[in-house]
Amino acid sequence: MENGGGKKVWKFRANGELASEADVSIRGMLEMIKGGLDGGDERPIIPLGHGDPSAFPFFRTISTAEDAVVSALRSGKYNCYSPSVGLLPARRAIAEYLSQDLPYKLSSNDVFITNGCTQAIETVMTVLAHPNANILLPRPGFPMYEARASFCGIQVRHFDLLPDRNWEMDLDAAEGLVDDNTVAIVIINPGNPCGSVFSYQHLAKIAELAKKHGILVVADEVYSHLTFGSEPFVPMGVFGSVVPVITLGSISKRWVVPGWRIGWLIVNCIKNILNITSEPVTFIQAAVPDILGGTKEDFFSKTINILKQTSDICYNQIKEINCLTCFNKPVGSMFLMVKINLSLLEDIKDDVDFCCKLAREESVIILPGCSVGLKNWLRITFAIEPSPLEDEKMENERKEWKLRPNALLSSTNQIGIRGLLEVVKSSLDSGDERPIITLGEGDPSHFPSFRTVSTAEEAIVTAVQSGRYNCYSPAVGFPTARRAIAEYLSKDLPYKLSEEDVYVTSGCQQAIEVVMSVLAHPNANILLPRPCFPNYNSCAAFVGMEVRHADLLPERNWEMDLEAVEHLVDDNTVAILIVNPGNPCGNVYTYEYLAKMARRLGVPVIADEVYGHLTYGITPFVPMGVFGSVVPVLTLGSISKRWAVPGWRLGWLVTTDPNGVLKQTGIVTCINNLLQMLSEPATFIQYLMEGSKAATIALSNYNSFVKFLDNQFLSYWFSMSSKVSD
Repeated sequence: MENGGGKKVWKFRANGELASEADVSIRGMLEMIKGGLDGGDERPIIPLGHGDPSAFPFFRTISTAEDAVVSALRSGKYNCYSPSVGLLPARRAIAEYLSQDLPYKLSSNDVFITNGCTQAIETVMTVLAHPNANILLPRPGFPMYEARASFCGIQVRHFDLLPDRNWEMDLDAAEGLVDDNTVAIVIINPGNPCGSVFSYQHLAKIAELAKKHGILVVADEVYSHLTFGSEPFVPMGVFGSVVPVITLGSISKRWVVPGWRIGWLIVNCIKNILNITSEPVTFIQAAVPDILGGTKEDFFSKTINILKQTSDICYNQIKEINCLTCFNKPVGSMFLMVKINLSLLEDIKDDVDFCCKLAREESVIILPGCSVGLKNWLRITFAIEPSPLEDEKMENERKEWKLRPNALLSSTNQIGIRGLLEVVKSSLDSGDERPIITLGEGDPSHFPSFRTVSTAEEAIVTAVQSGRYNCYSPAVGFPTARRAIAEYLSKDLPYKLSEEDVYVTSGCQQAIEVVMSVLAHPNANILLPRPCFPNYNSCAAFVGMEVRHADLLPERNWEMDLEAVEHLVDDNTVAILIVNPGNPCGNVYTYEYLAKMARRLGVPVIADEVYGHLTYGITPFVPMGVFGSVVPVLTLGSISKRWAVPGWRLGWLVTTDPNGVLKQTGIVTCINNLLQMLSEPATFIQYLMEGSKAATIALSNYNSFVKFLDNQFLSYWFSMSSKVSD
């Protein structure tokens, strides 16, 4: 039954909700514009479309931040998983940093560290979702909010920002949108894409409006303190005693390191969703106290001065262009909005057409306003070096609040491995001074014997110190990293993978989330092994897929009873999961068993191979992708286990499907679209996989790792057992 031979009709299909999500993606729009450029044009591209100035030497982050990350990495203490809510010292440092601008003190318990502000947006939308919920979003605004709200089933209602009032909210119109199902109002301050800064008085009116109707305020303050006009930045949290506020932020903009993927979310009771998503890189979290506490004001002043200079140049140049109107001089963030007068232009249909033709004729990339909600406008970033711009001519406890959380998250914490281990640890006698023997979580990176290879650490240090990897990466991962992973995995396959088959994820956890989301549709069911890594059950339940369990049989080396499994399959079965080598069973499946599974069941296979090659018995590891010509396979993996660096959060999702079934059924399109809405791994860690480094690091670490397992595994566990019995 060759899956490309026309003999098999595959019954699974992609999640229809993801079919067009890329339409609202800033990156998707900019890639489309770049795709129209003449490949033979040797002029440098002037990038005025994407707010990431980190590529320019003028915006190099402070050495204090780089040194803090390098120090944390070289200590070897932060290769491990972090708590799902973030490292405590980092949370405490963020609380202290933000409290400087508030009339009250935040505690570490108010802070949740996220994988960039993107994950903070994802988390907020997820916890607010419930049947019939709606949310008020600004227009123009950041399109990620609309994409995530739609994906979570929240109705979006837009309120306009008024260019003739310094881009303030139309409060009367916004109030007319509120009803009993309105869960929140989102504000972005300083403004993206408008370059505005809300006054204290305007924020107070927003707080009163929200209080009147019993809704909370989601305050996106990722550009906080990037202001260069007469209006100072005022955090919405100042009004936290009037209205509940969820604050979103990150180090991405003020420190100019968007590729480091450290964000935060300030609120109570958000913990459950973070237990089933991927946390930020542990050693970057460890550096947060030094980054926040050790950065001198002159670094921030330098950044502000550059932004003020470039904003002035940009604004003044635009004023000289008759067909463009900029209503307000920007005073914050990294952007300004410009209106196009199409009547003064020949052969220009709309803002997208304008941007595509401008790119081809002048090699200038800017973002069409339709991407942020305003058709026939433009969003222009001035966060680049000045020279290209100069060259171009262009009281709430008494209030009854209507909020309620997403019911699907109310009990998720109870089935998470970390949640359960925390319950067990909390039962310990705090006065017991005996060391804790940690046999509950599969993270050996705490132990010196499992220290990762120095080649890997030095590769990261090189990337950080180069300053070239502080930027965002493509949503699907850097091409060089994808190519290296494809070459690494192809060594075990009878065919060659290409970089197009590989998607770099924030740990294997994000790969699980992506797979479950793209396969979900009404009435879908999935076959999961029992026992199994519990995050699969959590994610399947969260996206509304029915779980059908296939028991693993201990007397058969934890194989499935394939005949019994066959009876679980019906027309709505989208996939079967195998975890090989086995977690939690410690088994390794034979070639013969995997071949039988591929040929017998006739459903796509999700192959969790995060423990790939960690085998030390007589059965060698065989990747499920070997049978990709028989059945479409989605392979999940990471560097977490083989390199013993789970805290580095670098994983992958690979379509091991040489006959292209996953592409034909729309799965590949949905993967690409969903990743546009998720937070990618830290950019400089993707550098680890570039070129020949991946193979060199893998081989050296693998040899030392397996040697340890062969020589010391039994004696290590016997010594642990004797301590337990004592």
